[in-house]
Amino acid sequence: VLGGLAYELRQLVRRLLAAGEGRLGRDATATFGALMLTILGGVGAGVVIARYLGPPGRGLFELGRLIAVLVAVPAGLGLGRAATFLRPRGHVTDSGLYGAVIGAVASGTLLGGGLTAMLLATRGWHPLDGLEIALAAGSIPLISFFQQGQSALQGIGQAAWFRRTLAARETLFLVLLLVAFSFEASVLVALVAWWAHWLVSGSFVAFLLARHCGRPRFPAGAPSCDSRNGPGLMS
Repeated sequence: VLGGLAYELRQLVRRLLAAGEGRLGRDATATFGALMLTILGGVGAGVVIARYLGPPGRGLFELGRLIAVLVAVPAGLGLGRAATFLRPRGHVTDSGLYGAVIGAVASGTLLGGGLTAMLLATRGWHPLDGLEIALAAGSIPLISFFQQGQSALQGIGQAAWFRRTLAARETLFLVLLLVAFSFEASVLVALVAWWAHWLVSGSFVAFLLARHCGRPRFPAGAPSCDSRNGPGLMS
C-alpha cells in the first residue's frame, strides 16, 4: 500500500511539474505543497500530544477538538464561499464580501454558546471540565471566521495568501503546542494552544481582508442592475 501511494504521489508531482510552465500548473503545485505542509503539521501535533499526554490525554483533547470542529464547519453557512462566487458576477462588492465573512462570527458565536450550555448541562456524561468546554466552544467563532475568510481570499484574487495561510496554520499550532508543553503538559494547556492558534490565524486573515476589502459591510444587493449583470442579489 505504501509503495503504491509513493508511486502515485511521484506521478502526481511529475504531472504538476510538467504543467509548471503555466500559471495553472504553478498554482496547483504550490497548493499541493501547502496541503502537504498542513498534513505534516497536523501529524506532528498529534505525535507531540500523544507523546506528552498519552492515549487518554490525547483522546480527551481530540474529543474537545472534534466537537468544536463539527459545530464550526456548518456555522459559517457558506457565507464567505457564496460571496466569493458572487463577487466576479458583480453581485457583491469587496466590502460586502468581507461583511459576509463577518457573518460567520455571529453564527459561530450563537452555536458556540448553545454548545457550551449543552455540555455544561451534561457534564456527568463526558470528562471535559468547565474551562476545557469554554476553550473548545470559544474556538467555534474563530474556526468559522477563518474557514470563510480563507476561502474569501481566493475571491479577491489573493490565492497566494490562501496557500500561505493553509500551510502556516497547522505549523503554527505545532509551534505553540511545543512552547506550551515546555511549561506544562496537560489537556487544558493543549486546548489553550489550539484556541490561540485559531485566534492568531483568524486575526491575520482579518487583517488581509481589511487591507484588500476595506470596511466590512453586509451585502445588501448588487452594485448595479443593468441588463448585462442581471438582477441584484436581493431581487
